[in-house]
Amino acid sequence: MARNLGQTRVFGHAGRDTAIVGLRRRVLSDLYHRLVTGGWLQLCLVYAVVYLLTGALLEVAHWALAAGALSAVDGFVRWAELVIGAGIVMAKFSTQKALVLFSEVAAVAPHERGQALLFRMANQRRGHVVDARVSLLLVRNEREPDGEVVRRAHDLPLLRGGTALFEHAWTAVHQIDEASPLHGETADSLAAADAELLVTFSGYDERLLRPIHARHVYPSRRVRWGVRFASIETVLPDGRRALDYRRFHEVVPVEDTEAEAARPRRERAG
Repeated sequence: MARNLGQTRVFGHAGRDTAIVGLRRRVLSDLYHRLVTGGWLQLCLVYAVVYLLTGALLEVAHWALAAGALSAVDGFVRWAELVIGAGIVMAKFSTQKALVLFSEVAAVAPHERGQALLFRMANQRRGHVVDARVSLLLVRNEREPDGEVVRRAHDLPLLRGGTALFEHAWTAVHQIDEASPLHGETADSLAAADAELLVTFSGYDERLLRPIHARHVYPSRRVRWGVRFASIETVLPDGRRALDYRRFHEVVPVEDTEAEAARPRRERAG
């Protein structure tokens, strides 16, 4: 399940244990952004409050002043509410995110001549994502020589950080070598450092004709060690290739995958 960034401690800016001091949040001056990026329920509630409040104020003004000119004001206010509301609704519909399915866990497993960190992604929309890019960031607490604990971010380069066409499944791989920030780390050390892996994805949807993006966070407890992702690709008896997404999140011990790889491919498919 995707983890909302508001529930993470990435860079220490979120979480109940973090106090924000000296930053003024101007809600009304950025109301448009909040309404466009917020939920539909929030937008409907705000619009209902504004509509009913302006209606009540105009009724009071009609009763108190009994002025015919207020009819024109009433019409203008209703027109403005309709135009502004329609603009916000259109902006929300035009804001599209990538429907990318991320594996529930990341895996650390033997890879080539060492170890690697792996996670899976899948395109949940029909069609292609063109010029897809993915990046990986490690965020953890680090202790300074003076004893102060700071939260730092480290780029984790991927063996293939982009693809010209993203249609189905994609396994991203970070090689853990001596230059990797994960070199020498264990499950316990990542947990002690309150580490998180932040994945960012971007691309261009050829059907929507617009850029799209997605994000996902793997906390340290979602990093599994000594396992591989189960294969989702099989070959059917008639020779066709099939992808079984029911196994997309499944991981198996390394020993089991080595034994599985030794079997003939058609035997595995059957």
